[in-house]
Amino acid sequence: YLLSLHRVFSHIEKHLTEDLKLEKLAVVAAFSHFHFHRLFKLLTNENVNTYVRRKRIERAASLLMRSEHSTISDVVFQCGFKSQATFSRAFKKFYGISPSEFRKLSPSRYAQLKSKKSERPEVFEAYVCQIEQLKHWLDMNGNIEVKRIASITFAGLNHMGKAGLSETFDRLMTWAGKKGLMHTSPQLGMVYYDSYKVTSPDKVRMAVCIEVDRNLNLDGGLARIEVPKGRHIIGRFEIGMEEFEKSWSSLFIWMNENGYKKRDEPPFELYRNNFNEHPEKKFIVDMYIPVE
Repeated sequence: YLLSLHRVFSHIEKHLTEDLKLEKLAVVAAFSHFHFHRLFKLLTNENVNTYVRRKRIERAASLLMRSEHSTISDVVFQCGFKSQATFSRAFKKFYGISPSEFRKLSPSRYAQLKSKKSERPEVFEAYVCQIEQLKHWLDMNGNIEVKRIASITFAGLNHMGKAGLSETFDRLMTWAGKKGLMHTSPQLGMVYYDSYKVTSPDKVRMAVCIEVDRNLNLDGGLARIEVPKGRHIIGRFEIGMEEFEKSWSSLFIWMNENGYKKRDEPPFELYRNNFNEHPEKKFIVDMYIPVE
């Protein structure tokens, strides 16, 4: 079931501009329409149409934040909406503001907005203050480099939302132990398919991962996840559990202010220590953003 849903999630991500009706996705999952609908709702707490619409709106929000030269019409086309009017209504219903308002208030664009007169100075100044604080925090706590990495193969378990994450890690470790992988000190990590910036925390989809040989036979519902070779921004942090969001936010701010553009691939993180063995229970973690 989990492996079938991973195929469906991946298909949706790659084909958001196409027809993604229940019947077609059931074929991807290799289930009957009825069984697929029930399974999807059970494991995601959303029906298929609601999930696809949400993914399209969230993709649009990400494009509005990252692609300053894209028009609203461009975004409509790239996210699979039939018209700009339909898109605007759906976007405003989801986020409470229009797409153009969302773009103006997007924190990730403050490097460009600083030289402009804000229509809502009190909101703008609060965000700018937050951005400056994150930049200072990054200077004090992060070590950043930009380099090309070789391809990586992960075995991963899909997980949605923050709840139950430790149990999913336990399942992964149990599987890895049975495969004899723990004797080689493999890399553990997390791949993020959604952003907490535009997706509700209980809907964020991620994969708990372990690096494996690309020829290893996978079972137990684990999916093979390939990270292609390419250039990445890599930030190394030594942080507590509560500082992950701050680290990711500051790293994306660094990306924007240094003129890099994110590739359409998911960011991921690799854990370099066992936090339980750290004297302050901290993680040493490398965070990767794929860039052009």
